[in-house]
Amino acid sequence: MNHKLEVEKALQRLKAAGFKHIQDSQIPLPVVAGKGLIAWAPENDGELRPHTFVLIMEGIPEAGLPYLTRVKNELSTREHYIVTKGSWFIADDHLESLKAIDRIPSAPEGDGILSDKENLARILVGLIKRDLSGNQVSSVKVIREKLKEVSDQGTLPFFDGSTISVNQNMVRSVVKELLERDSMLRVRADEQLLVDPVIAKAMANLGAQKPANTVLDPFVGLGVTLASLAAELQFKGLKAEYVGIEIEPETAQLTRLINYKEISIDIQEADSFSTDIPKAELILTVPPFGRFERKWELLNNQTTREIHVAALDLCLRALSEHGRLIIQLPYSFTTSPVLEAYRQYLAENYRVAAIIGLPSGAVTATVIRTVLLVVEKEPPTDTFVSQLGDDWREQLSTTSSFMEALKEHLLQEENGNGDE
Repeated sequence: MNHKLEVEKALQRLKAAGFKHIQDSQIPLPVVAGKGLIAWAPENDGELRPHTFVLIMEGIPEAGLPYLTRVKNELSTREHYIVTKGSWFIADDHLESLKAIDRIPSAPEGDGILSDKENLARILVGLIKRDLSGNQVSSVKVIREKLKEVSDQGTLPFFDGSTISVNQNMVRSVVKELLERDSMLRVRADEQLLVDPVIAKAMANLGAQKPANTVLDPFVGLGVTLASLAAELQFKGLKAEYVGIEIEPETAQLTRLINYKEISIDIQEADSFSTDIPKAELILTVPPFGRFERKWELLNNQTTREIHVAALDLCLRALSEHGRLIIQLPYSFTTSPVLEAYRQYLAENYRVAAIIGLPSGAVTATVIRTVLLVVEKEPPTDTFVSQLGDDWREQLSTTSSFMEALKEHLLQEENGNGDE
């Protein structure tokens, strides 16, 4: 059986029937199958959805019926066909039997618009997987290009080269959700732009305790920390000005295009280490980990080439009186002998309110251990110290007893009542 020829003939038959948008199936195929094709069409409500599925296979056509059932359950397709040795068979509504046919019915008329969340997510993930396959282009660039096309024209490219009309606001909402939960959209390991949503929400939960007019993330990436905080403050009926600084223009543009519904972030394209950043009562950030080519002079007159140490120092300089900084750092910050004098400087000049150790895996695509550090521009008091284990996600959840104890400690006056 010449699968390539059969697939081409099937494509031509679907197009002749009036289907404008056809893609390869991304659902794993049975061994006997050469290809699955999904043809999209508008329904009566104008929504563009998967309409027709064609399975091209070898052997007895009835052997493909269980696969048709799987496709229908996953995609809610309306019509189902099996093609074998050039012969077409249509399945009954219950996908229990097949009937040979000479032609397929015409596709529903019209173009339709795609606004269903699950279908949008399925298409976006498929497009990004395709564009990332076999090349080194960044996923940030791919996502940004897709969103720019949506913003400029209200369309998305489809797999077959056609374009589909989409609900612009729904696409941005879907991309935001995918970036937070879907590993297929996560940036490459060398592009440290995405904060784990559990950590972002924990940082936001702790940050929402502190009244703030200005909230700053000098290494904002995709804005996950600020968006999480905004949701917390909005729940409490509070408002703030949100400022994010991002060195990469592509990432800054992407963060603007995502257009978080919760807030309007003032995204500034700049290198935080080379520009005057605003003072803020609250700073939440996960800085990049790595080394500078140049040296950064710390507040205690030491110098460092460690980017995360310089980032901590930068944030402390930007912190307003009585302000709070919540930052995720490599665990080595707490143990490095080279940084002992700087840690002592912090302990003597700031309230190092909490040090929460996180296990390996709390930073996307790395195995390094990290800590959440909470520092306030207040007189020193006792420090809440804890090392979380494999259940760190549960421990950092909003209603956990651990978080309640941590928040209670943070609310203590400067003369706290002892170590935790």
